[in-house]
Amino acid sequence: MPGLDDGDPLCSAWSRYAASTQVVTVAANFGGLTELELARIELIAAPALLRAVADLAASFPSALGAERGVVFDDLVGPFERRADKAVARLTAVGIDETGIEALVDRWLAALRDRDPEQPVPVLDLADRQLAMSVERAATGYVGDVTTWTRDPSLDVGSVEVPLTVALLADRCPDLSTVGVGDAI
Repeated sequence: MPGLDDGDPLCSAWSRYAASTQVVTVAANFGGLTELELARIELIAAPALLRAVADLAASFPSALGAERGVVFDDLVGPFERRADKAVARLTAVGIDETGIEALVDRWLAALRDRDPEQPVPVLDLADRQLAMSVERAATGYVGDVTTWTRDPSLDVGSVEVPLTVALLADRCPDLSTVGVGDAI
């Protein structure tokens, strides 16, 4: 996924956010996953997604202030709220900050190494205890939230932020390969 390590904090944050949501969406729609398998992927992605949103908020240009509310409430917000629930589930099963950092690292590595021909990212966790905790969290998460593909709040196709899209397309050329510059 391009732009993950871009030197511009806005571009990097947007790339991590967009890549995370797109990879989970592709896995959900084309991966042939069970609800539990999809929950596992979403849980592993969630800490990195939250960090990307926080970095995006910190680097969001004041010149786009008129769209800030729409971007963070309507476009990014539904994904951030799901990620908050996912991280709460992870911590509820005892995953500490070290474990959360390991999940962030694993997710970003999966995004960097992702085979675009494969709908499901490779997310093997080396730490057996962490993997077992994620599985426990996934079991509970399936019962707590609507499945990704059935969550109507994630349908953000009608959200319009033309100034943001134009700025990202101009400032972050690597993002054009993940749809920035097109309608988000």
